[in-house]
Parts: sequence; structure tokens; C-alpha cells
Amino acid sequence: GKSGSVGIGGGRRTIGSGSWKGLDDAQKRNWIGETDMEALDIASDVVRDAYNRQGSVRGLLYDVRERCPNERVWRRAYAVAMEASKYAVALWDLLGDEGRGDGVFQGRDEWEGNEGVILVQLYERLFGGKGTGTEGQLGHRLGMDWNEMVNKVVKRAEEKYGGLDQLREFVHGNELTRWRYARVNALRGADDDQIVQELAGAGYVLSESTVQESHETPKTCWKDSEVPHLYRFHFEADLFHLHLVRDCKLIIQDKGSCFAALAMDPDPSWTIVDACAAPGSKTLHLADLLHRRNSNGHIRKAIFALDKDARRVEILRARVQEAKALSWVSVAQGDFLNLPSKSERMVQRADAILLDPSCSGSGLSSRNDVALTDAAERKSRLESLSNFQRQILRRALLLEKARRVVYSTCSVFREENEDVVRDILQDRDVLDARWKLSHCLPWWPRRGEGFDLASRCVRVDPHSDRSDGFFLAVFDRDRLSTTSPVVTVPNKSKRKRKREWKKGV
Repeated sequence: GKSGSVGIGGGRRTIGSGSWKGLDDAQKRNWIGETDMEALDIASDVVRDAYNRQGSVRGLLYDVRERCPNERVWRRAYAVAMEASKYAVALWDLLGDEGRGDGVFQGRDEWEGNEGVILVQLYERLFGGKGTGTEGQLGHRLGMDWNEMVNKVVKRAEEKYGGLDQLREFVHGNELTRWRYARVNALRGADDDQIVQELAGAGYVLSESTVQESHETPKTCWKDSEVPHLYRFHFEADLFHLHLVRDCKLIIQDKGSCFAALAMDPDPSWTIVDACAAPGSKTLHLADLLHRRNSNGHIRKAIFALDKDARRVEILRARVQEAKALSWVSVAQGDFLNLPSKSERMVQRADAILLDPSCSGSGLSSRNDVALTDAAERKSRLESLSNFQRQILRRALLLEKARRVVYSTCSVFREENEDVVRDILQDRDVLDARWKLSHCLPWWPRRGEGFDLASRCVRVDPHSDRSDGFFLAVFDRDRLSTTSPVVTVPNKSKRKRKREWKKGV
């Protein structure tokens, strides 16, 4: 494996450590200041890990939030990582034989593992309004003349786009301006009237219009007409500054992501397993729905939230606690396909399963790493992901007591969506278990495609809906069917079965 990567400061650093080597404190402060140094270091790690398909840019930023000494550092890292990643494809293309062209290294092994720091350095130098002041040391360690390389990139940008300003217009012109969404968290005692009042106090104007109008500003917001307690914000709205968001009274969650809990339509009496739960937005939405529907006042840990990654489980636990969902949610680390006995017993009792398994993330606006793979690599990756998705969906559908399974992805690729559902509906064991594909969220216009029952599934399209791309399918068990050859045998004791046999029952 790789021993380490070069940090913004130019020194050798352990991957993920956030440490600086090779520069003393005075040099760092003189060059760009402590806040920028740490923020750019974190942004470099995030862009590198997204490039190497460890997660989405936005997801990785939330994963490292606890590493940041304060909110200012994280916000700076967030801005740089998100912007630098937007330029990634164009910059690698312009680097040509100086680096990686078309996603393939061209003779510079020393660049491997340093994709993030190179992209962040280039973005800051060309578009961030300033360099970091450490490019010379970085170039020396990567075996190149940094200024010469930057000059070549600028020259190629002029040849291909007409200049850096035209390149900026090209990148942002192809960028979808997607709405931002946040929903009211009743677990924190918030209600819509309070939210509207506090938003107004923060300068936001609630629009009654259902279409975009020219006079709208980043301070315009709307109450969503389809998802209860969900608010839509202008794509330039800075929601992280809101006390409502920091206090978890408003939880940032995309509209399509809210569909999973809506389609689950949870009953407070159910035991629900969220099998791939981290970072927890859908888990918290389920808890919110149960809380709102809890008419008898009986609160219990109805949701068992699982994730196999220890670091992401800690993030999930923290989010559950911040949202005040601990009364409804228990969290455990575990691989849904290979659980320890205690977790397996919980899963076997489940009435409903929410599955949002690992996917390409191709529907997410922050998932620029998908665009960085070539066609052959993408095909191989989709094949691997879809095989895993079939396996985990089949496992959920063969749980004896489950009555509903919700399958969702944030992918736009049919291989991970309709193809998985189509194949699982042809599985003999699944058919024998009397599962059917339900027509979910019938009020939503965009449906699945590609096979006869695909219209029962839901799609959210990034272009048409100005939202992250999502896919949703709901399976319900037909417990009244008499056509299935499978008969459920009651779990009776040996003595009771013998007694009934003697009576001819």
C-alpha cells in the first residue's frame, strides 16, 4: 500500500493524519495562515479519497468534520473540496502527459496518492484567487517544476477553452443548479410554525409560488407540496449558518432521500432494520415519522440501525444523539450479510427492512469521482456493485418475518436500479416467499423503466427535478396468496406438535 502522501505544506504526511511536516509554524502562518493550511489539508484528503472512490466528496467532508478544530476550518475545507472537485475532470485533461489524462496515469508513479493535493493546489492557484505559497516544495517532491506545469495548464486552457474565465464558465455552465432541502425535526420539538417564524427572523422569505421566478434570491424558500414538513431552498442558500440547522431542528436532506421513509410508511408497532444506515438521514427521518405517529405515547427503540464501517457508525451515533432520536433508534456495527448472533436475532424479528446499499453515487451532485472513471472501469465497477446489491436485497427478502422491504440508491444507472429489481423478481426463493413489487408513491411522475413492472418503481431525475438522483422500489409480502407452493410452518414445540398429531390436527 501507499506509505503516505504529500500535504499542502509540502512535507510527507501519513494518510488521513492531518499532520504537517517540513514547515515550522512561522512559515505556515506567513504563507497562508493556520486556518487555510488546515482547511486545505483536509480538502486535499477529501478530494483524493473521492478520486479513489472511497465515498462522495460531500459524504467524506461530513466524515472528517470531527477532525476540524472549529466550524470555520470545516467550512473552508468544504468550499474548497466541493469547488476543486468540480474542476477535476477538466484539470486532469489539461494536465495531459504532465499527469493523468483520461483517468490514466502516464508515466508519473510519484503522482499516485497525491491527486487531492495536486487538484487543490491547482484550483487555488488558478481559480481560488491565490496560491498556497507551498507549490515549489510540492513540485520538488513530485519531481516537477510547479510553475512550469501551471503555465502549461494555462496555455492549454487558452487553446481549448479560450482562457481560464471561459474554463470557469464551462465548468459552472455544466453544473446543475439543484435545489437544497431541509426537513423539520419533530424529535427536537420543532414544528412548521416555529420553523417559518425563525426562518423569517434569519431573513428568509417564504414564497407561495410553485414555479421559479426571476425575483427570487438565495433567501427565498418554499414549503414542499409533496413531502410533509420539507422545505426547499435556493441552490445558493447557505444553510449551515442557520441556528435551526446547527440545533438539528432542521435537518438537511434531499427530497429524493426523503422518499425512502415515506415509502416505508412505518407503523409505530413495527421493528424496522436500517441495514446500511450511516450517515443516518433516512434513519432519522424514519424516527421522526414514528414520533409523529405515536398516538399512545409508548416510545421504544423501534429502529435497529446497522452499518459495517466502524468510523461511519460513530458518525451515525453522533447524529442520532444530536437529533434526539435515541429513544427510537439503537445503533450497532455489523455487516448485514454476516452479522454476529445478537444483531442477527434483532434482524430476524424485523417487520420491515430499509436497504440503501453501497452504490456508484452517480445521482449525487458531489459525486465527481464517478465522472473520473473511464467506460471499461465504470462497467466493471457497476457489475461488482450490482452483484452486491442483488445479494443484500435477496438476503432481506428471505427474512421470515419481514413484511416490507424498501430498496433505494442514489444512482442513475439502470444496472444498480431496475436491473437489480428485475433480476430479484425472477429469483425462485423470493417468489416462493410471496413477495410482490408494490406501486410506490403513485403521485410521483417519474417512474422506473426497462421491464414490465418497472413503472411501479420511482426515479428522481437530477435534470427534471433539480435534485440529486434517486431510485426507489418497495416490496411487500403477499400473506394472503394461496398460489405459492411454500407453506409457513409454525415454530411449535416438539411436545405440542406431537399432541396435535395424536388429535389429528
